[in-house]
Amino acid sequence: MKILVTGGTGFTGHNLSKRLLQDGHQVRLLVRSKARVALAAHPALEIHEGDIRDRAAVDKAVAGVAKVFNIAAMFRTASSVDQDYRDIHVEGTRHLLEAAVKYQVERFVHCSTVGVHGDVKVPPATEESTY
Repeated sequence: MKILVTGGTGFTGHNLSKRLLQDGHQVRLLVRSKARVALAAHPALEIHEGDIRDRAAVDKAVAGVAKVFNIAAMFRTASSVDQDYRDIHVEGTRHLLEAAVKYQVERFVHCSTVGVHGDVKVPPATEESTY
């Protein structure tokens, strides 16, 4: 089974990809830089260089996979640009979901980040907190 993992250069995406390969799956990574991929060469590993903000790159990466694990994220820091954060976490995820529907992906797993609620003025955030 071919599985797409976004965020394969990060801690969670790297370890998930490694485990999927060990379990005998074909793994396709969508990464911004092939140079940052720490996985050893493997015959079942395919690396697509691209960004989830780019619809064409996402479309190409999703075509032909059975499952998608969206682990890609931008960690929010004091110097983070809000629009970049939104483009990655909201629009990038939307691109992946639209491609998953288009290609009839069997399963889509989305992982969130600690910064999902943005700049929470009065912690803790709840499901009703504004983004």
